[in-house]
Amino acid sequence: MRRFARIVVWTGGIVLALLLAAGIAGFYLVRSDWLREKVRERIVQEAQVATGGRVEIGSFRFNWHSLTAEFDKLVIHGREASDQAPLLAIEKLSIGLRIISLMKRQFDVASVKATQPRVHVIVDQDGRTNIPEPGRHSGKSVPETILDLKIGNYTLDDASFLAESPGFKQERAGWSVKGENLAAKVNYSAAGPRYEGEFSLAALHLGLDGLAPFDASVQFRGAMEKDRITVSRAFVKTAGSEAEFTAGLVKGFANPVVTTKYRLRLSLREADRIFKLVNFQHTGNLDLNGDARFVSLRDYQASGTLSGQGIQYGPVKQLGVAGRFAAQPDRIDLSGLRVSALGGAIAASGEVRNLKTFHVSGTLDHFDADDLASLAGLRVWAGQPKPLP
Repeated sequence: MRRFARIVVWTGGIVLALLLAAGIAGFYLVRSDWLREKVRERIVQEAQVATGGRVEIGSFRFNWHSLTAEFDKLVIHGREASDQAPLLAIEKLSIGLRIISLMKRQFDVASVKATQPRVHVIVDQDGRTNIPEPGRHSGKSVPETILDLKIGNYTLDDASFLAESPGFKQERAGWSVKGENLAAKVNYSAAGPRYEGEFSLAALHLGLDGLAPFDASVQFRGAMEKDRITVSRAFVKTAGSEAEFTAGLVKGFANPVVTTKYRLRLSLREADRIFKLVNFQHTGNLDLNGDARFVSLRDYQASGTLSGQGIQYGPVKQLGVAGRFAAQPDRIDLSGLRVSALGGAIAASGEVRNLKTFHVSGTLDHFDADDLASLAGLRVWAGQPKPLP
């Protein structure tokens, strides 16, 4: 019996020693260059299958204490030529993970930080782009989920976007984005092909050139097919304003034509701050509802209704406005316009030409002559306006 006990003790000791040795070996293995290279190769392989593009990673590091993966010079090549800029290039990418369940191998993306991300989209004359089709799909006509992602915090530093098509090239550079709680889901159907998805950004902190920083939440639901994008609903909300677009369509990527229905509520005070209109002190809200068509700044149309209450414009306070409008590049037509201010009302119609000249005709009711004269720097004396001293 004692001999059996000694065997059990010795066997247990040997097993523990082997486990300890394996643990030590594993500790150094996970930190070895060999394993990092194997992991990097697997990430490249999986990324190429998921995106359908050719993926390059300069270097890869993983911090096991903070569960953070770092990539240098991440590049995804699409269908562009070899001498053209890639579809996506990121100088440095950091991804923080959060363990949900080790047993089920479930992880959340806690944070993403991208430094100098460069997006380059090319559209040819037939409306085809350099965006590749995903490599992992069954080829069936039924939609398949190719992306289901949630990110706790994200940061884009010094980002740029370049769009090119025959006779057109536009780049937007030098903008930064921070936000929380990003959720995105994309389904892909080989029949078409067709991408259909939705995403939401609960808290987006934007810094754009020429504008004051502002926060917004964003929701989007839509689909992309060959040479067209349909927008079921896009919604953007800031501290004081909101915009909703429905029944949207972008048709013809080479020469896009955008049509949509819109509903806007604009905080004039917030607009002054964001657009740095330091010489204005507007207050109140302006609501606009209608339809729009946009091709370029020289070819667009927008029509609908406008209304506003509690507006302050210069010395005029508690101004109300309602009416209809139709806008195009060289003129804005106003009809059924009714403005209430200074205890009176204006019923009018008019037009604005080239944002320079304004013509209006209508009637004024219940205005005080002294109030109207004071707005022009005049005072009424013995029935005649006189300059104020």
